[in-house]
Amino acid sequence: MRTVRDWAGSRGYEYEFVDDHLFDFMPARARNKAARSLLPQTDMARLGLLRDQLTKGYERAIWMDADMLIFDQAMFAIPDACGAMLCHEVWTSLNDQGELTHWRGINNALMVFERGHPLLDFLRFATIQLHDHAGTAAIPRTALGTDLLTKLGRVVPLQLHAHVACLSPLLVRAAYYDDHPEWLRAHAIEHGQRFHAANLCRSLLNSVSAFNPARGALSQDQILQLVEKLIASQGSALFGEAIHA
Repeated sequence: MRTVRDWAGSRGYEYEFVDDHLFDFMPARARNKAARSLLPQTDMARLGLLRDQLTKGYERAIWMDADMLIFDQAMFAIPDACGAMLCHEVWTSLNDQGELTHWRGINNALMVFERGHPLLDFLRFATIQLHDHAGTAAIPRTALGTDLLTKLGRVVPLQLHAHVACLSPLLVRAAYYDDHPEWLRAHAIEHGQRFHAANLCRSLLNSVSAFNPARGALSQDQILQLVEKLIASQGSALFGEAIHA
């Protein structure tokens, strides 16, 4: 959060951290219901929050997840007059045969909406309808975020920010332990653009590593060590020799 706050200040943007107050921006009927994951509710609520900010007179509202790390402050930017922008994703993992795989999608770790752009109201409408239809207990954790946006992007041209890496637990551990640099290089090549920030996917890091369960999950201190390492090196550990600025 500190890097996002510092970046916003350097660009002259107003910064606001939103705590559980976020859930005030979703329909009352969807709040405080038992659910397998809170992620669908946050996916819905963040759209309501952005809409609320734009109705207050702001020309543009930007959402970034709390686990977003901007490690190259000078290079990271949001294009002017982009209308609406979501986030390009390459998810790198190992399949059952131990082979490295890459899945391309769209996520909402970073979202940009300018006032009056129709995509915001459409996504808010769609997430509410999907949530009501599926029911809180049954809805998959990614249904209102990555799943919806990726499917939409297959039929509607969407502007995507291409300079944010989506770091799966596999890549976070590889970067922290300085092992398997080939995985990091492969991900950087697949991403296709030099990235200046990363989504650390903090909610998934507590799971035990499937490829090395003896290591277990990274502790909070270990994650902070990795964050400082990436800031100090401007993310060089994530690239190897795959892409040169």
